[in-house]
Amino acid sequence: MKKAIEVCEKVKKEIRPTEEEIEKLKKVEKKLLQKLDRALKETPFITPKILGSYSRGTWLRGAEEIDLFLLFPLDFEEKEMESLGVEIGKKVLENYVISYAEHPYVKGDINGIPVEVVPCFRISNASEIKSAVDRTPLHHEFLRARIRGMEDEVRLLKQFLKASGLYGAEYKIRGFSGYLCELLILYYGSFLQLVDRARYWNRRLIIDLLNGVEKKGESFTVVDPVDPDRNVAANLSIDSMAKFVEKCRSFMENPDEEFFFPEKRIPISREMLLKEIEKRNTALLIIEFARPNVVDDVLYPQLDKALSRIVHLLDSQDFQVMRSNRLADEKACYLFVECIFKTLPVIKKKTGPPFDLHENAKEFLKKYENTSYVPFLEDGRYYVYVERKFTTPEECIVNNLDEMELGRHVTIAIRDGYAVYSGKDIMDVVDSRGEEFAKFLMEFMSMR
Repeated sequence: MKKAIEVCEKVKKEIRPTEEEIEKLKKVEKKLLQKLDRALKETPFITPKILGSYSRGTWLRGAEEIDLFLLFPLDFEEKEMESLGVEIGKKVLENYVISYAEHPYVKGDINGIPVEVVPCFRISNASEIKSAVDRTPLHHEFLRARIRGMEDEVRLLKQFLKASGLYGAEYKIRGFSGYLCELLILYYGSFLQLVDRARYWNRRLIIDLLNGVEKKGESFTVVDPVDPDRNVAANLSIDSMAKFVEKCRSFMENPDEEFFFPEKRIPISREMLLKEIEKRNTALLIIEFARPNVVDDVLYPQLDKALSRIVHLLDSQDFQVMRSNRLADEKACYLFVECIFKTLPVIKKKTGPPFDLHENAKEFLKKYENTSYVPFLEDGRYYVYVERKFTTPEECIVNNLDEMELGRHVTIAIRDGYAVYSGKDIMDVVDSRGEEFAKFLMEFMSMR
């Protein structure tokens, strides 16, 4: 444990915001509040609150941002709240854009520091919630005093997760939210105590912070202390949880700063990727299509749905999918699929009924009486050879994709046009998309 403590103390110094950063954010906060005074003169019923990691001092060095919430009376019309909230956001922010979650909100900056302006309803308890963001002020009030003195512990956890791509609850990542991080530190008391205990987590663990207990349930759950019916870890995928547990085990066995600041990989060469693709001799496919104009939290569930249906289709045609994944950038979406078989025989052996199930046998023989192949008996059961519809996975995809329902926006985008790349042709996509795409492909193929 001594080595782990030494590592954590070193890391704390690297991730703690500098005095310059703190001073810069304070100036931005002051400027924001001055602008708000003017913008809210005619709407005294709106209560502005700065929330999030900045307000509690748990943000990471270099990750400066401010979250401003505009709290509206509970009896205010929802559409009016959205409209007025956006108008106020536009007045106080520079370089703003309107984004959409459950409600529209405004993203922009002040003096180069990212700021989000989010309208919500002012509630006193969870029973009054009208939308998910209404809970955020309650979360802040619960954490504000309790987390004081543990800020560095929260930062350690965030950096630990960030280094493995596990920080963020958005659907693209399905990892740990900032709120979940703070609750876990609050429950376990420190980063090291959390990591030590998390080595033994299982998928059915329930952590109940308010009652100070852990128990067994149906799935991994962290009970929201301000809304006991809500699971704060609901969007954490089982694989993200498993990766975290694995990382905790490795860290406790061999503590090192690399768990927080991973060494950069040797640059991925084109030749290395091409050699791996050819060596595997599998059917590695990438389906590319234009990105729909929707936010990640709308897009990624649809990409997952599309991928699930494509995998089911390929498996139903005997291509045996080994692995699949999805990726989206600003311009395009990519569905990755790897099948065991590049090509299948033209015929396959279809199983029929046993000979002594008279009616079933009769129907089977009648069904195949005018086909190219005669049914035959083996160990008292009928079989017949039938011709496959498709002998390659590419052929299967191209002949079905346009007709499949894959999620509203993804379906429209695919019907507008797509491309399927396989084998060495995949390198054309790698060449045009650069280092991040190559890295994703390398991880998809589980290359060291």
